[in-house]
Amino acid sequence: MVWAYFDETIVHRKQADRYVPDQLLVGGCVSSLEKWKAFEQEWCQALEQEGIGAFHATDFYGFKQEFEWFTPEGGKDWPRHEAFRDRLADIIIEYVEEALSFPSAVWTGASEKAVYKRAYRDGALRALNELSRKVFRGDPAYVILARHRDIPPWLLLRYFANFNWDNSLSGCGIFDPKEVVPLQAADFVCHAVNRQWNGLETKSQTRLAEGFGKRGKIFRVQLGSSWNPAAEIFDE
Repeated sequence: MVWAYFDETIVHRKQADRYVPDQLLVGGCVSSLEKWKAFEQEWCQALEQEGIGAFHATDFYGFKQEFEWFTPEGGKDWPRHEAFRDRLADIIIEYVEEALSFPSAVWTGASEKAVYKRAYRDGALRALNELSRKVFRGDPAYVILARHRDIPPWLLLRYFANFNWDNSLSGCGIFDPKEVVPLQAADFVCHAVNRQWNGLETKSQTRLAEGFGKRGKIFRVQLGSSWNPAAEIFDE
Protein backbone atom coordinates (compact mmCIF):
# COMPACT_ATOMS: atom_id res chain seq x y z
CA MET A 1 0.00 0.00 0.00
CA VAL A 2 1.14 3.54 -0.71
CA TRP A 3 0.27 6.52 1.48
CA ALA A 4 -0.31 9.95 0.00
CA TYR A 5 -0.31 13.18 2.02
CA PHE A 6 -1.74 16.45 0.69
CA ASP A 7 -1.76 20.05 1.91
CA GLU A 8 -2.61 23.39 0.32
CA THR A 9 -1.29 26.89 -0.19
CA ILE A 10 -2.88 30.01 -1.65
CA VAL A 11 -1.21 31.39 -4.78
CA HIS A 12 -1.35 35.17 -5.20
CA ARG A 13 -1.07 37.24 -8.36
CA LYS A 14 -0.05 40.86 -8.62
CA GLN A 15 -2.88 43.30 -9.25
CA ALA A 16 -1.92 46.95 -9.45
CA ASP A 17 0.24 47.59 -6.37
CA ARG A 18 -0.85 44.57 -4.32
CA TYR A 19 -1.13 40.78 -4.43
CA VAL A 20 -4.54 39.13 -4.39
CA PRO A 21 -5.55 35.44 -4.00
CA ASP A 22 -5.73 33.73 -7.39
CA GLN A 23 -5.62 29.95 -6.95
CA LEU A 24 -5.55 27.40 -4.21
CA LEU A 25 -2.68 25.01 -4.91
CA VAL A 26 -2.88 21.46 -3.57
CA GLY A 27 0.30 19.45 -3.36
CA GLY A 28 1.52 16.27 -1.79
CA CYS A 29 3.86 13.33 -1.53
CA VAL A 30 3.40 9.63 -2.18
CA SER A 31 5.48 6.77 -0.81
CA SER A 32 5.32 3.40 0.92
CA LEU A 33 4.60 3.06 4.63
CA GLU A 34 8.10 1.67 5.18
CA LYS A 35 9.71 4.72 3.60
CA TRP A 36 7.41 7.08 5.47
CA LYS A 37 8.58 5.59 8.76
CA ALA A 38 12.22 6.19 7.81
CA PHE A 39 11.32 9.67 6.55
CA GLU A 40 9.62 10.60 9.81
CA GLN A 41 12.62 9.59 11.90
CA GLU A 42 15.06 11.66 9.85
CA TRP A 43 12.70 14.64 9.48
CA CYS A 44 12.05 14.82 13.23
CA GLN A 45 15.77 14.59 13.91
CA ALA A 46 16.39 17.57 11.61
CA LEU A 47 13.70 19.58 13.39
CA GLU A 48 14.96 18.62 16.84
CA GLN A 49 18.51 19.70 16.06
CA GLU A 50 17.20 23.17 15.20
CA GLY A 51 14.87 23.30 18.20
CA ILE A 52 11.75 23.20 16.00
CA GLY A 53 8.54 21.50 17.10
CA ALA A 54 6.95 21.23 13.64
CA PHE A 55 7.68 22.61 10.18
CA HIS A 56 5.26 25.20 8.87
CA ALA A 57 6.21 26.73 5.54
CA THR A 58 4.55 30.12 6.06
CA ASP A 59 6.48 30.66 9.29
CA PHE A 60 9.70 29.27 7.85
CA TYR A 61 9.79 31.47 4.75
CA GLY A 62 8.55 34.45 6.75
CA PHE A 63 11.17 34.05 9.52
CA LYS A 64 8.35 33.93 12.07
CA GLN A 65 7.50 31.99 15.23
CA GLU A 66 10.04 29.20 15.73
CA PHE A 67 11.96 30.38 12.66
CA GLU A 68 12.95 33.82 13.88
CA TRP A 69 16.52 33.25 12.78
CA PHE A 70 18.47 36.49 12.78
CA THR A 71 22.12 37.47 12.96
CA PRO A 72 23.55 39.50 15.86
CA GLU A 73 23.33 42.52 13.54
CA GLY A 74 19.58 42.00 13.13
CA GLY A 75 19.55 40.69 9.57
CA LYS A 76 18.00 37.42 8.45
CA ASP A 77 20.27 34.44 8.98
CA TRP A 78 20.21 33.26 5.37
CA PRO A 79 22.99 30.64 5.63
CA ARG A 80 21.14 28.83 8.42
CA HIS A 81 17.82 29.22 6.64
CA GLU A 82 19.09 27.90 3.31
CA ALA A 83 20.98 25.00 4.86
CA PHE A 84 17.86 23.88 6.72
CA ARG A 85 15.72 24.28 3.60
CA ASP A 86 18.10 22.12 1.58
CA ARG A 87 18.30 19.50 4.33
CA LEU A 88 14.51 19.11 4.39
CA ALA A 89 14.36 18.99 0.59
CA ASP A 90 16.99 16.24 0.54
CA ILE A 91 15.03 14.17 3.07
CA ILE A 92 11.96 14.41 0.83
CA ILE A 93 14.04 13.43 -2.20
CA GLU A 94 15.43 10.43 -0.35
CA TYR A 95 12.18 8.89 0.92
CA VAL A 96 9.32 10.18 -1.24
CA GLU A 97 8.58 8.28 -4.45
CA GLU A 98 6.43 10.94 -6.09
CA ALA A 99 5.61 14.59 -5.47
CA LEU A 100 2.78 16.30 -7.31
CA SER A 101 0.83 19.53 -7.17
CA PHE A 102 -2.01 21.13 -9.08
CA PRO A 103 -4.34 24.13 -8.78
CA SER A 104 -7.96 23.88 -7.77
CA ALA A 105 -10.78 26.36 -8.39
CA VAL A 106 -10.11 29.98 -9.33
CA TRP A 107 -10.37 32.28 -6.34
CA THR A 108 -13.49 34.25 -7.23
CA GLY A 109 -17.03 34.59 -5.97
CA ALA A 110 -18.60 35.00 -2.55
CA SER A 111 -16.96 35.58 0.82
CA GLU A 112 -13.36 34.55 1.35
CA LYS A 113 -14.39 31.75 3.71
CA ALA A 114 -16.90 30.36 1.21
CA VAL A 115 -14.39 30.55 -1.64
CA TYR A 116 -11.71 28.86 0.43
CA LYS A 117 -14.12 26.09 1.40
CA ARG A 118 -15.08 25.44 -2.21
CA ALA A 119 -11.49 25.66 -3.46
CA TYR A 120 -10.15 23.27 -0.84
CA ARG A 121 -12.99 20.87 -1.52
CA ASP A 122 -12.10 20.87 -5.22
CA GLY A 123 -8.43 20.51 -4.41
CA ALA A 124 -9.09 17.54 -2.15
CA LEU A 125 -11.14 15.90 -4.89
CA ARG A 126 -8.34 16.55 -7.37
CA ALA A 127 -5.96 14.75 -5.02
CA LEU A 128 -8.32 11.81 -4.64
CA ASN A 129 -8.87 11.66 -8.39
CA GLU A 130 -5.12 11.68 -9.06
CA LEU A 131 -4.58 8.76 -6.68
CA SER A 132 -7.55 6.73 -7.95
CA ARG A 133 -6.43 7.06 -11.59
CA LYS A 134 -2.72 6.50 -11.11
CA VAL A 135 -1.04 3.14 -11.33
CA PHE A 136 1.27 2.44 -8.41
CA ARG A 137 2.36 -1.00 -9.55
CA GLY A 138 -1.02 -2.29 -8.46
CA ASP A 139 -0.63 -0.97 -4.92
CA PRO A 140 -3.75 0.38 -3.17
CA ALA A 141 -3.55 3.98 -1.93
CA TYR A 142 -4.59 5.64 1.31
CA VAL A 143 -4.99 9.44 1.20
CA ILE A 144 -4.34 11.79 4.13
CA LEU A 145 -5.48 15.42 3.85
CA ALA A 146 -4.39 18.32 6.03
CA ARG A 147 -7.01 19.55 8.45
CA HIS A 148 -8.05 23.22 8.28
CA ARG A 149 -10.24 25.17 10.64
CA ASP A 150 -12.74 26.28 7.97
CA ILE A 151 -13.30 22.76 6.61
CA PRO A 152 -14.95 20.22 8.98
CA PRO A 153 -13.31 16.78 8.69
CA TRP A 154 -16.72 15.11 8.33
CA LEU A 155 -17.37 17.22 5.23
CA LEU A 156 -14.20 16.01 3.50
CA LEU A 157 -14.99 12.44 4.48
CA ARG A 158 -18.45 12.83 2.97
CA TYR A 159 -16.86 14.04 -0.25
CA PHE A 160 -14.56 11.03 -0.18
CA ALA A 161 -17.49 8.66 0.30
CA ASN A 162 -19.28 10.19 -2.70
CA PHE A 163 -16.16 10.23 -4.83
CA ASN A 164 -14.88 6.76 -3.99
CA TRP A 165 -18.04 4.92 -4.96
CA ASP A 166 -16.05 2.21 -6.76
CA ASN A 167 -13.64 1.67 -3.82
CA SER A 168 -10.63 2.53 -5.97
CA LEU A 169 -8.92 3.96 -2.88
CA SER A 170 -8.27 2.20 0.41
CA GLY A 171 -9.32 5.07 2.65
CA CYS A 172 -9.07 8.72 3.60
CA GLY A 173 -8.10 10.57 6.77
CA ILE A 174 -7.90 14.19 7.89
CA PHE A 175 -5.22 15.21 10.38
CA ASP A 176 -3.28 18.17 11.76
CA PRO A 177 0.17 18.60 10.14
CA LYS A 178 1.66 19.14 13.60
CA GLU A 179 0.61 15.64 14.57
CA VAL A 180 1.20 13.80 11.28
CA VAL A 181 4.75 14.50 10.15
CA PRO A 182 4.44 13.52 6.44
CA LEU A 183 1.89 16.32 6.03
CA GLN A 184 4.75 18.71 6.75
CA ALA A 185 6.50 17.36 3.67
CA ALA A 186 3.35 18.10 1.68
CA ASP A 187 3.43 21.64 3.09
CA PHE A 188 7.06 21.99 1.98
CA VAL A 189 6.21 20.83 -1.56
CA CYS A 190 3.22 23.18 -1.83
CA HIS A 191 5.22 26.24 -0.91
CA ALA A 192 8.21 25.14 -2.98
CA VAL A 193 6.14 25.38 -6.17
CA ASN A 194 3.83 28.23 -5.11
CA ARG A 195 5.56 30.98 -7.06
CA GLN A 196 5.84 28.98 -10.28
CA TRP A 197 2.23 29.92 -10.94
CA ASN A 198 3.57 33.45 -11.50
CA GLY A 199 6.45 32.19 -13.64
CA LEU A 200 9.10 32.17 -10.90
CA GLU A 201 11.09 29.17 -9.72
CA THR A 202 12.23 28.88 -6.11
CA LYS A 203 15.48 27.29 -4.94
CA SER A 204 13.51 24.71 -3.01
CA GLN A 205 11.56 23.73 -6.12
CA THR A 206 14.72 23.52 -8.22
CA ARG A 207 16.42 21.30 -5.64
CA LEU A 208 13.41 19.01 -5.43
CA ALA A 209 12.97 18.76 -9.19
CA GLU A 210 16.65 18.06 -9.83
CA GLY A 211 16.88 15.58 -6.97
CA PHE A 212 13.82 13.65 -8.09
CA GLY A 213 15.06 13.67 -11.66
CA LYS A 214 18.47 12.22 -10.76
CA ARG A 215 16.77 9.33 -8.95
CA GLY A 216 14.22 8.65 -11.66
CA LYS A 217 11.36 9.74 -9.44
CA ILE A 218 8.36 11.85 -10.39
CA PHE A 219 8.13 15.54 -9.48
CA ARG A 220 5.16 17.01 -11.30
CA VAL A 221 3.74 20.52 -11.21
CA GLN A 222 0.47 20.91 -13.09
CA LEU A 223 -0.29 24.56 -13.78
CA GLY A 224 -3.81 24.24 -15.09
CA SER A 225 -6.74 21.98 -15.84
CA SER A 226 -10.30 22.35 -17.05
CA TRP A 227 -11.54 19.43 -14.94
CA ASN A 228 -14.01 20.45 -12.24
CA PRO A 229 -14.41 17.47 -9.89
CA ALA A 230 -17.23 18.92 -7.84
CA ALA A 231 -19.34 19.54 -10.95
CA GLU A 232 -19.25 15.82 -11.68
CA ILE A 233 -20.17 14.71 -8.18
CA PHE A 234 -22.25 17.40 -6.47
CA ASP A 235 -25.08 19.71 -7.37
CA GLU A 236 -24.04 22.46 -4.95
